[in-house]
Amino acid sequence: MEANYSPVQVCRKLEISKSTLLRWEEKGYIPEPDRDVRGARQYSQEHIEAIAQFVRQRRHRREYERIVNGEPQKARSELKELGEQDALFKFIHLQDPTGLIELREYSPLQSSTIQELIRVAAEEYDPSQDRFWDILDTVYETSRPEGYTSAGE
Repeated sequence: MEANYSPVQVCRKLEISKSTLLRWEEKGYIPEPDRDVRGARQYSQEHIEAIAQFVRQRRHRREYERIVNGEPQKARSELKELGEQDALFKFIHLQDPTGLIELREYSPLQSSTIQELIRVAAEEYDPSQDRFWDILDTVYETSRPEGYTSAGE
């Protein structure tokens, strides 16, 4: 049986307000959810993925416009950070493991990304789970700046 989510659960998961979710639905930006026997909205995982895609597109468009209209020398690093944030969003909010794979392309990772990955590993996974170690491996492989060597190397 497919899991169904209430509007409140969707909003918490994707970090948007309920009024925003309902406005997007009304305007046809996102797919209309199914309804239960009482008429309450019920969102499937497919709905959540479609809404998350819309959220990412909106955030990217705003960030891209801000970056392009800003200082040219900062644009490259800010675009890199935007891609990193997208991959992190995909991994954390959609539980999509490809987000973790994509993060490996952004080396070294931003300190805020490293902190968020460590928080997720500690709070949501147990050391007996492979995903816990996948996260820590990603942090280890991507957190050292180029040319860094430890005292023991």
